[in-house]
Amino acid sequence: ARYLARDNSRSMALIGNGSQSEFQALAFHAMLGINEIRLFDIDARATAKLAANLKAFPAIKVILAGSVAEAVKGADIVTTVTADKAYATILTDEMIEPGMHLNAVGGDCPGKTELDRRIVERARVIVEYEPQ
Repeated sequence: ARYLARDNSRSMALIGNGSQSEFQALAFHAMLGINEIRLFDIDARATAKLAANLKAFPAIKVILAGSVAEAVKGADIVTTVTADKAYATILTDEMIEPGMHLNAVGGDCPGKTELDRRIVERARVIVEYEPQ
């Protein structure tokens, strides 16, 4: 993300707020200077726990979003870290704005799609491990 996101990126939507999400939030804060993180998870308890943990970092403004679309709107970076294995589409094409940097971290095995097909078709896609 350091080489792919816009240099002035300061806000991130973090979709999926389980155990990996805290590490994502802290890494983006430390490495890219992200200072606003918008949280959403279908499990409100996961979001509450992550928000509580991030209170230890006062330089990070945490916003609790009521939906994926609300979290994503206007974000510089969008990171999905979901565990859904039911071919669920987390981000739809109309949510994505020009210049957004997307990290589909949770789409790591067959059945975990996260991104609408149209997003992938129009994006420059860079993968860590192509067979996945």
